[in-house]
Amino acid sequence: MASIAGDDRAADTIPIALVATVLVIAIMTGLAAFGLTNAAPAVQMAAVDRQVGVMANDCRLLLSMAPRNLDDPCSPQGAFRLIALDLPDGLEYLSFGYDPDSGGGHRGTIYYAVCGTKKALIVDESAVFRTAGSGRTMPGPGRYELCIEYARDAPGHRYLLVSAAA
Repeated sequence: MASIAGDDRAADTIPIALVATVLVIAIMTGLAAFGLTNAAPAVQMAAVDRQVGVMANDCRLLLSMAPRNLDDPCSPQGAFRLIALDLPDGLEYLSFGYDPDSGGGHRGTIYYAVCGTKKALIVDESAVFRTAGSGRTMPGPGRYELCIEYARDAPGHRYLLVSAAA
């Protein structure tokens, strides 16, 4: 009967098994890293989709409430919502009623692009977004606090007034 301590018949297979195990672990780690980098744009798009969806629903709710009369300077404030957006790094733009890519767009639509993928969400066909200040577009990621107010003029045009929250 041979001694186990002196048995060296499998001594050359142990380094091969070790190298194979390390190689398999390296491949698995590489695949996981590759998958995570490709998943980041989808996760960022889902985050923006969720926030824009909530904002669109809030705007639809406002359109069913009392508006401010734009023709009367003494008119009380219309129904409004304060909205906080936390937009991820992959956001290229978020725009109200204007598509920066085409230079046009529908006035009652929210346009946004994340990691090269562009989407549009129609809030209401008959409503028009109006924004305070110089532009209708949030040019990139960050935290934004908006006030959206419902207003109407004498001919019956419906407006969603977007401004920075005070």
